[in-house]
Amino acid sequence: MVAIYLRKMALGSLYNITSQIFNSHVNSGSVSEILIIIGLAIIGLMLLGGISYGLFKAFSSIPRMTTRQFLLFLLILAGMLIVIGIILP
Repeated sequence: MVAIYLRKMALGSLYNITSQIFNSHVNSGSVSEILIIIGLAIIGLMLLGGISYGLFKAFSSIPRMTTRQFLLFLLILAGMLIVIGIILP
């Protein structure tokens, strides 16, 4: 009985704090939306970090490439730019 009362008190205090922060009544839908947005932001930051790391490694290896590897790299880069140009409009 005491544990149930303490849980209600904790949820009530959480509700009061969040309603003071957001200046409105907070329901579970908006809290779940905030958690989803935070999760997507973390995933986006990890993808951005991975892409930037990969690009750094790719461009730092350009001076050590042979002529054939460099031409293949340029061919792949040109193909990616064409695909991006088709998708964007």
